[in-house]
Amino acid sequence: MDREFDRGEEVFIRDFPWGRPINVSGKVVGFLPNDRYNVLLNSGMNEGKIITFESWSLIRKKDVRRAENREGIPVEEFR
Repeated sequence: MDREFDRGEEVFIRDFPWGRPINVSGKVVGFLPNDRYNVLLNSGMNEGKIITFESWSLIRKKDVRRAENREGIPVEEFR
């Protein structure tokens, strides 16, 4: 089974499904069935707790900058 995130990977939490990342980050510490991940939160109100998230509510720390700058496939190439 392919997983979107690996253990130890730094992630940000999204504000809604596939939305913008909020200022809460954590580290993936485990996997669950149905594309869910256990994340140890490094910041925010639940700092230090392990919380379960679905994959669509997480984004890699390295991908945050790219999402904010709207880098991706230009519309002309998409057609």
